[in-house]
Formats: sequence, C-alpha cells, structure tokens
Amino acid sequence: MHHHYPDGQPYPISECPLVGVFETGQALRDHEDLFFRKDGSPVDVACSIAPIVVGGKITGAVLVVRDITERKRAEEARARLAAIVEYSEDVIIGKTLDGIITSWNKGAQKIYGYSEEEVVGNL
Repeated sequence: MHHHYPDGQPYPISECPLVGVFETGQALRDHEDLFFRKDGSPVDVACSIAPIVVGGKITGAVLVVRDITERKRAEEARARLAAIVEYSEDVIIGKTLDGIITSWNKGAQKIYGYSEEEVVGNL
C-alpha cells in the first residue's frame, strides 16, 4: 500500500497515518491517500481504520479502503468547469426554473455592470 511515494521514493512506515492507530489507539476515518495496485498503478482511496482491543491491548485493526478514483475525477472536472465559467469573458448566468439567479460570472459583470452580490438571489 505505502511502499513508495508517487515519485518512486521509499515511503517510511513511520510516516504512514494508518500505522498511527497502533500507537495512539485512536480510529482514523475517511483518510484520503494514494495506494498502489500490484501492477504499480496508483489508486485514490479513502481509508478508515479502527483498533481491535482485547484485554486492554491493541491486538490488530480493521481497515476499510474505498476506491475514490471516480469521485476524484469528477471533483477535478467540476473544478475545471468552475474555473472556465468564473473567468470566461462570455456571459454565463445560472437560474432556477422560476427565474431566480443562482450564479453570475465575471463576463456577466463586465457586460451588465452588476456584481454577483447584487444579482444572485434575485429575479
């Protein structure tokens, strides 16, 4: 899982946040990380780990790992789209079905002269 960084440098076990559960006894929830598959390809994951305590001693841990690659791709696509809308010289206005303005980009401000604060929430 943590055998190396994306640049190929070794990943010291002491830096692994998942190992910390054995030192602190505290669960770690929804920690986002980058793991590597058997073939070496990277995979974005969200991890939760909780200690197993028997007789007051940590004897192991339960680790749940979810592949969040698609979610990360969707977030990156949304961020790119948001940047395009934000900095476009074209007028891009978002409205609800009943005509309430929900978004107003810099192009709209330049053309119409109203700031986003002045129009969002209005008809």
